[in-house]
Amino acid sequence: MFVVPLLLAASAVEAPAIQCVSTPDYDCKTGVYSGPPETEVSALDREKALEIYNAYWTCYWTNVRNHADFGSTSAEKVSVSFQAASFGCAQKREAADSGMEALLAANVRYGDQQNRVQLRDRFRQTGGIMAGYLAFGQSGHRTEFINMLTAITPKNSESDNAPNN
Repeated sequence: MFVVPLLLAASAVEAPAIQCVSTPDYDCKTGVYSGPPETEVSALDREKALEIYNAYWTCYWTNVRNHADFGSTSAEKVSVSFQAASFGCAQKREAADSGMEALLAANVRYGDQQNRVQLRDRFRQTGGIMAGYLAFGQSGHRTEFINMLTAITPKNSESDNAPNN
């Protein structure tokens, strides 16, 4: 337990100093960031952002799974089930959005309010889809999940006419 500090003291070796490294957009001595706003949530903030949204995503996908139209290939039915899940978890979503806004507002790299809202919404959507994909895969319902996503995904006119190979 005390071996490392004792060895350092005995050998009179100094611990390495943390170096300040500036970039063209960031002055590490002043902490001033002057670059363009981030377009994605930083890897440094992603774990905290996942924690913030976990309760919402769990609620949302549980509600989707328990909806009568779970697994449907009808865009209308899928939309109804997703809207019902969103409505049923509105308070958790509001709490998560508020937590995410606080996380993003604490760092100037995320830009102004408008940019932070776009980042928040994109993270909630893409992270939520990945959370659903993983959860339904673990529970053996990935096919139903993919059917639902496919039903509401707009079709590309070129790929609709492409031959099936």
